[in-house]
Amino acid sequence: MRTAIKVAITLGILAVFLTGIIIGLMIIIQKETGKKTEPTRPKQLSFTGNPNETEETPELNLPQEPLFPFLESRTVMVIPIRGMITSEDCGGDFISGTPTCANPSFLKERLKEASDDNNIKAVVLDINSGGGEVVASREMMRSVRDFDKPIVARIGEIGASGAYYVASASDYIIADDDSITGSIGVIMEIQQYYGLMEKLGLNVTTIKAGKNKDSGSPYRPMEPEEKDRFQSLLDQVHQDFINDVAQNRGLDKEQVTNLATGDVYLGKEAVGLGLVDGLGGMDEATLKAAEIAGIEGQPDVVERPNDKLTLADLLSSMSANAGYGLGRALLAQDTSKAQLKV
Repeated sequence: MRTAIKVAITLGILAVFLTGIIIGLMIIIQKETGKKTEPTRPKQLSFTGNPNETEETPELNLPQEPLFPFLESRTVMVIPIRGMITSEDCGGDFISGTPTCANPSFLKERLKEASDDNNIKAVVLDINSGGGEVVASREMMRSVRDFDKPIVARIGEIGASGAYYVASASDYIIADDDSITGSIGVIMEIQQYYGLMEKLGLNVTTIKAGKNKDSGSPYRPMEPEEKDRFQSLLDQVHQDFINDVAQNRGLDKEQVTNLATGDVYLGKEAVGLGLVDGLGGMDEATLKAAEIAGIEGQPDVVERPNDKLTLADLLSSMSANAGYGLGRALLAQDTSKAQLKV
């Protein structure tokens, strides 16, 4: 009796072991057959009269069915876009150490990771941002537009201005009924201290080569022609914003222009205006991404959060930012310091 039990246990362990080996081999075969290979063009006989001549047949791009469909990956990657959009390094939350902004480098790295990984079938952008710098926002938008797999944008509390710019390039946008979105506009803020400095008896002498070198100086009132020039710059950026949104969303330019007043819209309003495709939350966004990618049923979700910072990183960042901000406020008068924001 004991011998029979031992034999049964041994056979059971052996069966599990062999099953594991078989499944492992199937996964390897599945991955190997799924690799991209250069198609070959078979030769066929030419009917020009010379049997020795051959001609190439047109390339056939036939879909390759997986050998083991039940082993196909069902993974959707979630990438966060949170806080101000900037080209600079992100500072971090003092408690958690999680960066509180978004930059193009982070998004590019994560999208490349998703593109290179055959197990990742689609991406969801988890957006909670009110926008930021113009160039950084456009760079992130282009990364989304050029991504080679299905990508869905989910707008949480807010996905406005530059953040909506990024979302507009996705295949599908989902927002909550009360999410804040839109705000298709551009802004420039120039601080001026000349009134305060007069009261304090302080004076700044500007020596320049070039008539408009000190345009936007905080140490004197702005001339009307200077303001007109800055307005012209903003109008050009605004038109680029409108053109890209219209192209990304497949909307008429006039329609987007009418919406591009800088106003914000609730998610339920944005659907009717064509700025958002559907209403829902993260669950609906991942299901939509899976649907576009051809995944049946509930997908597997993997999150790629921002890398956390150490305490030393946080303290260093805080002191550096404080010093930079103070020095910039007191000394900077070059208009290159005045940033355009969307």
